[in-house]
Amino acid sequence: MTLIPLPHQNKEAAFLGPKEFAGNFGGMGSGKTLTATEALKHAGWGPSDRVVIVVPPIAAPMWVEHCERELGVKAQWLKTGKTKIDPAARVFVVTYAIATKTVAALKELGPVVVICDEAHALFKIQLDWRNEVQVSQRTGALIGHCGLVSGVPHSWMLTGTPSTRWNDDFFPFLCRADLAGLKERCGGASFQKFLLRYCVTQRHQFHPQQKPKMGVVGNRNTDELNEWIIGEGLACRTELKEAWEAMPDFTSNTLHVPMKMDAALKQSLVADFEKLSQREQDAAVSRNDESVSKIRRMIGEAKIKGSAEAIIERVQSGVGSILVGAWHRGVIAGLMKELQAKKINVAEIHGSTSAKMKQLAVRRWNAGELQVVVGQIASMGVSLNMQDGGNHIVCVEQDWSPDIMDQFYARLLRMGQKRNVHADIFSGGTKLEEAVARIAGRKSREHKRVLS
Repeated sequence: MTLIPLPHQNKEAAFLGPKEFAGNFGGMGSGKTLTATEALKHAGWGPSDRVVIVVPPIAAPMWVEHCERELGVKAQWLKTGKTKIDPAARVFVVTYAIATKTVAALKELGPVVVICDEAHALFKIQLDWRNEVQVSQRTGALIGHCGLVSGVPHSWMLTGTPSTRWNDDFFPFLCRADLAGLKERCGGASFQKFLLRYCVTQRHQFHPQQKPKMGVVGNRNTDELNEWIIGEGLACRTELKEAWEAMPDFTSNTLHVPMKMDAALKQSLVADFEKLSQREQDAAVSRNDESVSKIRRMIGEAKIKGSAEAIIERVQSGVGSILVGAWHRGVIAGLMKELQAKKINVAEIHGSTSAKMKQLAVRRWNAGELQVVVGQIASMGVSLNMQDGGNHIVCVEQDWSPDIMDQFYARLLRMGQKRNVHADIFSGGTKLEEAVARIAGRKSREHKRVLS
C-alpha cells in the first residue's frame, strides 16, 4: 500500500522538483524519504528514467523497498563496485563508499535525478595545519566541480542535520547550490572568505615548530545565512513542531546493520531455521522454541558492533538523546562496552538494575545529562517516564509481541512528549528477524480489530 503524503511533504516535493540542486533539511522523522520520491513527479520523472540514490549502508534496504512500493519500478542495491546492473532497474541505491569509487560508472547510467540521503556526510571541509583547504574525497567525488551531480538535471540533498558543527559546514553545499551568490556575499568563493563572513575563527598552535592552524569556534551573521539558504530557496526545512498536527505521533523505519556472523550462527540459521517453511518459522517464533531463542540471542550479539557504530553516528550528528532497546543481557553489555569506548555518556537499565539506579538513570536522562540509555525491553514496560529527555528510539532487537514493544516505545511516546517520536529498527536481514516482524505486524492488526 502506497503512502499518502502529508501537506508539508507535498509542499516540499513541489519545492524540490524543479530545482537543479537543492536541500531538504527537514527535522528528523518529518518524512524526507517520501518527500523525495514525490518530488520526482514534479521533476517530470517517468518510469523509463533512471535515479541514483546515495545513502549510508544502514538505509539502503529501506530505500529499495520504499522506491519499489511508492514508484512501482524495479530498484537495485549496488552492493559493490562490480555489481552487475539490472537492465530492468530504474532506481539504483548505492552507499557513499561505493559511489565515491564508481562516479564514472554511475554517470554512465544517465540518471535524471541524484538523491543524497544523510547528506551532511558531504558537508565537511576544513583547513589543515598549513591552513590549506582540505576537502574529503567523498565530497569532491559527489558534489565537487566534476562530481556525480554535475550534469545531472536534478540533485537533492536530504538531511535533518545539515550543520553538525558551525556555519562552515554549509560551505560545500553553497559552492554547488549558489556559487555566484557565494562570490557576491563573501567577496570571493574561497573557504577563507566564507569563514571571515560567517564564522568566528581562532588560531591554534599545537606544537612550537608547527604553523598556527585556523579553527572555527563560533558563528556570525547566521540570520543572513539563514535568509540566503532558506529565504532565497536553496533549501527547504520543516520542523517537526510545524507539521505536528498533520503528522502521526509515532514513525518508524527498519534499517539494515552489518552482522559479524560466525560459523555457529550461520549453521544455526541455515540448518535449524531457514529450512523451515514460513508457517513453521512463524510457529517456532511464536512458541519461542529453545533453538529459536538461542538463534535470536546469537543474531543480537552479531549486530552489536554494527549497531553501536550506527548509534554513535547518530549521537555525533546531533539528533539528541537516544533510547536504545535490546532483549538479551549479552547484547546490552556489548553495546555498553562499544559506546563507553567512544566516550558516549551512557547508562543501562535491565532486570537486575535496582529501582534506585533506574530512577537515577531516568532523572539524568530527563535532565539531558545522558546521550544514550540502553534498556532491556522487557524491563522497561512500566513506571519509567522518559518523555522529557528525548524522542528518538533505536531497537537493536525486537520482540514479536506488539504489546511489549508498544510498552517500550511508551517510555517516550506518552503524555507530555512535545515532539514526534521516531524509532529505527535495526535488522540484520535474517529470515528469523523477518518472521518476528511478520508476527508482530499480524498481532498488531489483530489487536486493533479487537479494540476498535
